[in-house]
Order: sequence, then structure tokens, then C-alpha cells
Amino acid sequence: AASATLRRRLAPCGVCAVRSMCSEAGPGRMTRRGGLVAMLAAAAGVVLVLNRRRQRTPPVAPDPAPPEVLGAADVGGQWTLVDSKGGLVTDAHLRGRHVLLYFGFTRCPDICPNELVKMGQVMRRLPSGVRDQVQPVFVSIDPSRDTVAQLREYSTDFHPSFLWLTGTEQQVAAAAKRYRVFFRKAVMADLDVEGEEEDYLLDHSIAIYLMGPDGGFISFFRRGDDANAVAAAVEASVAGQRPGR
Repeated sequence: AASATLRRRLAPCGVCAVRSMCSEAGPGRMTRRGGLVAMLAAAAGVVLVLNRRRQRTPPVAPDPAPPEVLGAADVGGQWTLVDSKGGLVTDAHLRGRHVLLYFGFTRCPDICPNELVKMGQVMRRLPSGVRDQVQPVFVSIDPSRDTVAQLREYSTDFHPSFLWLTGTEQQVAAAAKRYRVFFRKAVMADLDVEGEEEDYLLDHSIAIYLMGPDGGFISFFRRGDDANAVAAAVEASVAGQRPGR
């Protein structure tokens, strides 16, 4: 199948940025499978966020349009992380269920919590027989601050079915690479913002992945996709139909 390298473009992302920034493309390649155009998580945007204590909220700008790509999406793979109880979890533990997967961090003051709330709304909208076949997962890209204890405390604000994952910096980086997720720590001095050492910013991709029971990529959802649309796509996928975009 033909393939195309994703192009990069910066655009305002709004909401929780000190200097809002979005990237329309991230590392890696994607392709079209079964007529479904898939965009990687990096295509949803890169957002800069502060510690909750120093959050600012500039005007929200719309997400940029996704780039068109071709062929079968090379997203997903083997990884090992740690859950909020301190136990090791691998990609194999999720086999047999559809997975809604989001990469973020607990100190994100706005966008990450909103996406996690939306995932919880999706779970509540699914019929019980479908809901039992779907696992929502959060993977922290901030392992130095998102410890097991931090994830456990943070989890109380969201849907109880979530699986919360963190790990070492190496484990998190490896998992993010498998899903073509872009993230990096921003330098406070470059943003002309004063703060304590732990008040650093993170640039990261924004997207919710829908993965199949075999661990294969099915689709993705952007920030602008509401819970009803996501729930309908998930339900269709569980029923063996191709989710529309």
C-alpha cells in the first residue's frame, strides 16, 4: 500500500497554553485501511500546559484540519507499564477487548481532563453488553510526577472503569513511540514564565485511539469529536462494522 509522511504545521491550540501551540503532524507514518482515513495522535495537536497552580486560559482556537494519509496505520505494539496499584501491565493484558487509549498527564489543567471526562461519557452511553467489551486507558507522559500514588488519587475524579498507567521514563517513551505520540518537556525560560522546578510545561499530541481486540489500530478521535459520535463509532466497531469518520 502506498504511504505518505505526515506533514507538520503549527497552529494556536488555546485553552491551557501559556504560549498555545499545536502540531498537525507527528513522527512516524500512517496509511489508509478499509477506506478509513486515520490520523495519528500528533495530528490532533500539541498543547503546552502549566501546573494547575499556574494555569492560564487564552482564547480557544479550532483544531487544524488533519492531513490526508494513505495505507495501513502502523500504530500500536508491545509495551510494559505500571498501573495505579503498582502492578506490571503489558499490551497483552488488553487483548480480547476494544481499547480507548489516551496519552496525557495529570497536571494538565484543561484539555486532558476534558478528554478523560469525554471518555467516561462514552462509556456511560454504551449499552451494557458493549461497555463490557471496551477498556478505557490513560497513559501518563509525565512519569516523574505521575507516580502510582498520584494516578490513584487522580483516578477518583473519572469513570471507574479506567486503567491508569505510568512507568519509567524509558517505558513511557517506548509506549508513546508505539502509538506515534509526540511529547516533550518545554523549557520555562523559553516561554518567559517564572516558576518552580516542578512547574514545567509539556508539549504533547491530543487524540483518543480506538484499538481492536487484537491490538490493531481501528480509528482515532479528535478533541472536536463529541461523546455521542465516539460512542456510536465504538459501538459500531464492537458490532463488527467499520466506524465512519
